[in-house]
Amino acid sequence: MATYTFECNDCGEELHLDKNVVSKNGKKIPLERDNRPHDCPDREEEPWTSETFNCKDCNAEIYVTDLHVSKNGKRVPLNVANNEPHRCVNRRSNFACKSCRTQIYVDDKRLSKNGKRIPLEADNGYPHQCSKSERFG
Repeated sequence: MATYTFECNDCGEELHLDKNVVSKNGKKIPLERDNRPHDCPDREEEPWTSETFNCKDCNAEIYVTDLHVSKNGKRVPLNVANNEPHRCVNRRSNFACKSCRTQIYVDDKRLSKNGKRIPLEADNGYPHQCSKSERFG
């Protein structure tokens, strides 16, 4: 089996990848000769943060950083004004209901009594009444 080798951009140490050694988001982890994950002594101590940029949908000033990532490892856009996750008011992402496959979305302004976002029908904006979900009680 061929091994892909390369040099660390910071310290120049020879590293390799193993298809069986991956991070929680599925990316291969650079390994040293003894197969330990590479912990570069020359790596910058400060986590990476982007320059500010404007949201393409609402023009709000936002940025991303390695300090704030989602469960799947993607950087979460943050508002410059308050350092909170950016929830674009002009962007609505529709997705399929897991049970009935109807297109739905959630709106941060439409909340249940316990503060959870209510799934809404994509075609009319009414609360989703899933025909296939099990009812309890």
